[in-house]
Amino acid sequence: MTDGLKVGTGLQQGDGLTPNLFDTALEYVIRQLSVQTTSTVFHRSMQLIGYADDINIMGRTKRAISEVYGELKETAKEVGLIINVDKTKAVVQNRRLGKGGTLTVEDHKVEVVRRFKYLGTVINDSNDEMEEIRTRILAANKAYSSLQTIFRSKQIHRNNKIRLYKTLTKPILCYGNVTWTLTQTAERVLNTSERKILRRIYG
Repeated sequence: MTDGLKVGTGLQQGDGLTPNLFDTALEYVIRQLSVQTTSTVFHRSMQLIGYADDINIMGRTKRAISEVYGELKETAKEVGLIINVDKTKAVVQNRRLGKGGTLTVEDHKVEVVRRFKYLGTVINDSNDEMEEIRTRILAANKAYSSLQTIFRSKQIHRNNKIRLYKTLTKPILCYGNVTWTLTQTAERVLNTSERKILRRIYG
């Protein structure tokens, strides 16, 4: 073992070592919490989900969320991590609590929003997936439009066009679809969108 080394400066943004060090620190923080990460919100009053530097605290009561938030904040301080309150948002999925305003958690006032984007997916307070599905369809149409020269070309075989569609366009349409609870209306909208693109490819 060598003598201790005092670090005076941090890594620059974009440094290849940054995500590894950050993930190591955050993993330690989450393991110290009393939250059971293997259970679901149906069996526990709160649940914590983390991906990179995005932390999502879900709870059935304000008290449960406040406890986890406080515990997370204090444990993170031990390794030099600070929660950015300005970037922290809350969504309340309860008709009785009204819309908008602020939610006081610990000593912080967190803005309550009706919708926000988490890991590229739109989440709203009504738990309605149609907004996310329409966003996905719009993104898929943009991807298709950028490749129209290829899809309209008579020099490219139809099978290759379908392969390109399945590889470059359909994944954009279906991003995050494992979390959707599809209604008949949503299925019809998705099928209509796909048929529209396939009709253009098949001419």
